[in-house]
Amino acid sequence: MTKHNIYLFMDANIYLKFYSYSGVDLETLSKIAHELNDKHFKIVITPLLKDEFYRNREFYIKQTINESFKIDFKKKLSYINFK
Repeated sequence: MTKHNIYLFMDANIYLKFYSYSGVDLETLSKIAHELNDKHFKIVITPLLKDEFYRNREFYIKQTINESFKIDFKKKLSYINFK
């Protein structure tokens, strides 16, 4: 039986959103990546995609950091009496 490669292209924004994923999300992505590798998927990365990724990466990292500081700890820890 002949195995055919399946080519997968994802926009740079998909890769950049990986910065906002939690540890559980990244673990799931890792499992999917291994599964895709076993199924002969090939991820297509172009020079333009790499350029867009590196140009916008800092913005997404800063955005993720800023979002993590917006957590309302009083609400999350409502069982503690803050005075």
